[in-house]
Amino acid sequence: MPKLRFLFLAVVVLAITAGCASKENKSETAPTANVQNETPAEPNNETAAEEPPVEDPIPPDTTTLANTSGKTLFRSITSNKNGDGHASIGIVSKGGTVIAADPNTMATDTTGLIKADIITVTHNHSDHTDEAYIEANKLAGEVKYSEYALETFTVKDVTVTGISSGHSAIFSPDAPSNVIYVYEVDGLRVAHMGDVAQNELTEEQIGQIGKLDIAFLPFSDVTENGFTPAKTVKILQQLQPKIASPLHYTPEAAEVILQELGITERSETDVLTVDKADLDKIKGTSYVFLK
Repeated sequence: MPKLRFLFLAVVVLAITAGCASKENKSETAPTANVQNETPAEPNNETAAEEPPVEDPIPPDTTTLANTSGKTLFRSITSNKNGDGHASIGIVSKGGTVIAADPNTMATDTTGLIKADIITVTHNHSDHTDEAYIEANKLAGEVKYSEYALETFTVKDVTVTGISSGHSAIFSPDAPSNVIYVYEVDGLRVAHMGDVAQNELTEEQIGQIGKLDIAFLPFSDVTENGFTPAKTVKILQQLQPKIASPLHYTPEAAEVILQELGITERSETDVLTVDKADLDKIKGTSYVFLK
């Protein structure tokens, strides 16, 4: 009997030991994989700022105002050759200094860029300026730009003076509606008078303009723009230049003006080249139309 009790106790102990071991194994936590929950990078919606396309420079026009004459050169430089648009004049000194006076409708896409050393604009009307041409010149290199400014400056062998004037019969010296530009070049005194439309010049203006060799001014009869033949006749009588050349013009008005002034020496040309000796030979005033 004691042996049986001993065996029974031994069996019970073994059973209890096995159960405890089983519970311990079940209570152990299974290892987990080391997974990194990385947040995916957000897409970069920012794009690099687009740079404006670089425009090819306009090729230079080396022929229109080429001057090998040994004299001062003058030429109409607008592509608008009708009477209303005829206001843009190119002037080139003996030394090659280029002036573009009231450039408008410049045909840079077909002829190339006339590189100017000086650009002057007499007033703010669209038929006397060309923003694309002016900006192209600024990009192409140094240029002196004078926009209806009462100033005097010198570039190379040319001195320029802006003089207050009126685009109508009403003239306020302190608030000019037009600026007359006078160029001193190669011993000549040349005026581009823009759309001057005063009934007559004042004594002060005549003194500032001085003794002219060449005057560019309207030969027109468009009263809504202030132009009449009588005004041009009066101004030419006051200034008495050696050469008078039309800006805005009508053939009928030009004929009236020339008849009134008794000008019989008349010519038309693509290019005018003159020096002081040539002008000294002219008696009175000669009319030259730049085609």
